[in-house]
Amino acid sequence: DYGGCYCGQGSKYARIPAPRGSPPGTPPVRPGRPLDLFCQPKQDKAGRKAWGQWPYDQLYGDKGWCNVDPGERPAKQCGCGADGSLGGEWCEKPKEAECLNQCSLRGTCVRGWCSCDPGWYGTACERKQAGMVVEPVHQARASQPWAHVVQPVAAAQDPPPAPMRKRPLIYVYDMPAEFTTRVKQHSGSCAWRAFNELNESTTVLGGYLAETYLHEAMLTSPHRTFDPEEADFFYVPTYTTCLMHPVLDWADAPWYGPPTALPRPMHVANFMLEAKRWIESKHPYWKRRGGRDHIFFAAHDEGACYMASEVYDTAVMLTHWGRTDANHTSASAYAPDNYTLPLSWPGVNNGSDWRDTYGHHPCHTPGKDILLPAFKHLQEYRQSPLQGLPSYTRDVLLFFRGDVGKQRLPWYSRGIRQTLFRLAHEGRWREKYGIVVGTGAEYPGDYSGWLARSRFCLVAPGDGWSARM
Repeated sequence: DYGGCYCGQGSKYARIPAPRGSPPGTPPVRPGRPLDLFCQPKQDKAGRKAWGQWPYDQLYGDKGWCNVDPGERPAKQCGCGADGSLGGEWCEKPKEAECLNQCSLRGTCVRGWCSCDPGWYGTACERKQAGMVVEPVHQARASQPWAHVVQPVAAAQDPPPAPMRKRPLIYVYDMPAEFTTRVKQHSGSCAWRAFNELNESTTVLGGYLAETYLHEAMLTSPHRTFDPEEADFFYVPTYTTCLMHPVLDWADAPWYGPPTALPRPMHVANFMLEAKRWIESKHPYWKRRGGRDHIFFAAHDEGACYMASEVYDTAVMLTHWGRTDANHTSASAYAPDNYTLPLSWPGVNNGSDWRDTYGHHPCHTPGKDILLPAFKHLQEYRQSPLQGLPSYTRDVLLFFRGDVGKQRLPWYSRGIRQTLFRLAHEGRWREKYGIVVGTGAEYPGDYSGWLARSRFCLVAPGDGWSARM
């Protein structure tokens, strides 16, 4: 069955999983209603304390979420966001789940991972077993309203693409599911796109979606090769931001290190280290060049600052965070993500401090690593002239609207946002110079409209990289 929380046994809309022993991908007997992180009981039926926030009866009483029929108003409305294959106000409407390239129309999407048709394999079912004829896509799949999102995989052409195609050629590892699709079962939290109740593909709003977007883009890229012997680079997909949330926030396992969820960067560092060691154990390509042609993506707030030196020192790191000082400490004001906090555990890494895994390397090494812009929905630029709209008068010299640290710890943004806000407010920069620094309370209105009016936009760090980049 899937990694997720659903209404429990004995309730009217409990999940009934597939019979024990069913093959992977077998749908449940009944999907049930999901219970996300913010819709959990704070006590059980006997009144014993549980870890949630809501009274038991609001979820399991006669009018509770798990027992009311469609059309009735529950005591607590939970919603369906924890299960990407269900829609409707009462999660009564099945819809297409999101998978990488929708399994290339050669498999069934099961909550973020692909159950491939016979003879097909690969993370997105894009590869055919050698010697087997490539038959046309089944008409029932090709006619689905979501089929247009599926992109052709150039490397899967039959006959194969010409050898003199554009370089570089990139080999994408088919990593074990624990590093990618199993982590993504809570698809609403880290998938870059989703389907609505009409099975129309929609782009998701969120700051940590670049990993799944880039993985899908790599799988369908004309630069991809199925032959590792001709590859110039090797891409290692790992969903680290998805591991941080929701897995480390919601789940009881897996742990990558001591059996404690915090600090989250410790698990991410060990997660990537395990991915690298899996590659070493299964393939010869890391050792050929010491990992210098391998690409990892560290997409969370402070990027590769805490990545294990065994990975960071030679591999190409894609990040959003270009901090280059070697003797750095965490600037995150979110305590679970403070990578400077020490932690050792008997029996884990010989009892040594987890920080020994990353040592003193910088967060970004120019010439080795690559900075990527954050993933952005086009809706965030809907007033831009680049989308065909009339140009605004550029009456704002400099614009920044967002969290200015009013309720934050002092080291949030390394004090930059707080200081700028104080100076702008005290010095009346808006009136004097046309400089806008503040929150939505001070400067309401459409964010993209403000961008379209501004000559320059300020990108100030937050807990790490800024979503405004």
